Amino acid sequence: MNRKTLQFIVFIAVVIMMTSPLQAETHTPIVRDNSQEVQQTIKNIQLEINAGRAKLMKAREGDDLYGLTLTRKNIPAIERQMGILSKLVRTKATNSQRKKFAIALQKFENLKMSAKANQRDVSLKRLLEFDQSIKAMGGVVSS
Repeated sequence: MNRKTLQFIVFIAVVIMMTSPLQAETHTPIVRDNSQEVQQTIKNIQLEINAGRAKLMKAREGDDLYGLTLTRKNIPAIERQMGILSKLVRTKATNSQRKKFAIALQKFENLKMSAKANQRDVSLKRLLEFDQSIKAMGGVVSS
């Protein structure tokens, strides 16, 4: 095979690759819809809030172990979800939505402090406040 023939074959291969549908699909930018991810994260937080509320209700009945599991299980799980939510809010949210997140974050910090001190009644109150602030964030990011 001479050089011209080889160049022609390479040229044809490049043209075929450039015009194939697979090539066109790989060059289209991927736009992620973060609103579903935010809604799922909020749902995960609310599941942990509900589990924490049930544990605090048991702790009010006199079983201190339930109050401790709030700090050992639910608080770290909520903290992970809040980290995920923080990243999502930072990338897509408006100022008012960021303010809602800041309020929820402050309420969560208050909850953590009362849970570490094992104050069951205060923790329950702060958990309910945090729940309300998370519910207010229901539509945080809209694409």
